[in-house]
Amino acid sequence: MDSNDKPQVLEFPRFCDPRGNLSFIQNMDQAPFEIKRVEWLYDLPADTALPSRRFRRKRQLLLPLAGSFDARVTSPEGVESVFHLSRAYRGVYVPATWTVDINNIAGNTVIAILSSTIDDPDEPDTF
Repeated sequence: MDSNDKPQVLEFPRFCDPRGNLSFIQNMDQAPFEIKRVEWLYDLPADTALPSRRFRRKRQLLLPLAGSFDARVTSPEGVESVFHLSRAYRGVYVPATWTVDINNIAGNTVIAILSSTIDDPDEPDTF
């Protein structure tokens, strides 16, 4: 892991139109890693807090496709940053070995999670 590899909010291209807006992510053009897996969380009750997640190798990008949430990201040394995400063209980058907690979830929120690795049940990546 690069010592400068820190969580940050990334803003993605957006095209605004009266009929609706369009944003996209094209691998390394906008994401800080090659995307190997995409998952999304939906039907989450309002004010839900998701369990902490920390991975050895996996880097993640979290985006609110609808609604909003807070991502509390904690370094291996215990330094915390909180990111409030409420726009579909902004996401938070979470480096490997950093812990992320998702909370303060608004009703009807949809969260996309883009990952740098494929989950392998025979080789867990969690701490």
